[in-house]
Amino acid sequence: MMIARKGFIEFVVPGKPRGKARVWTDGRSGRKFVDKKTRDYMEQIVWCLKQVQRGYVSPTSRPTNIQVDAVFPVPVSWPQWKRVAALAGDIAPTVKPDDDNIAKIVRDALNGVLFKDDQQVISSTDQKRYGETPHIRITVSVSDKLPAQCTKSEWEAHQSRTVDLYA
Repeated sequence: MMIARKGFIEFVVPGKPRGKARVWTDGRSGRKFVDKKTRDYMEQIVWCLKQVQRGYVSPTSRPTNIQVDAVFPVPVSWPQWKRVAALAGDIAPTVKPDDDNIAKIVRDALNGVLFKDDQQVISSTDQKRYGETPHIRITVSVSDKLPAQCTKSEWEAHQSRTVDLYA
């Protein structure tokens, strides 16, 4: 299910969840690099977002909230009782990647696309669980709070609720 409305978006990235790989630096040039699998997965996240938005996405400058729900496949080698328990939520996927690395790859992929900078994320909820179909469900919403860089006139307008929260 994919939902897009003003100030709120929810979309799904199919496939097994991936975490952000470590960035490495070239000792001679000082340039930073990310492996190809990480870059490809970040591009897939943006592609899935653009499918929901139907093309161009304008990054917001408002504070945002993000929720990442990572659904892992149940290992095929597990016996039936363990599979049923995992799908019921009784067994947690305490496997790699870590939930913070999954959230990091999502934030970095959406940085400059959905929000101008990931420092605008003021609330984040991450979850790992087992499910029939592996995927990541990403929900991003614009907060009704003002950014730290707001002016007095923006704050006064916010007090009277005449400001456009989604600009």
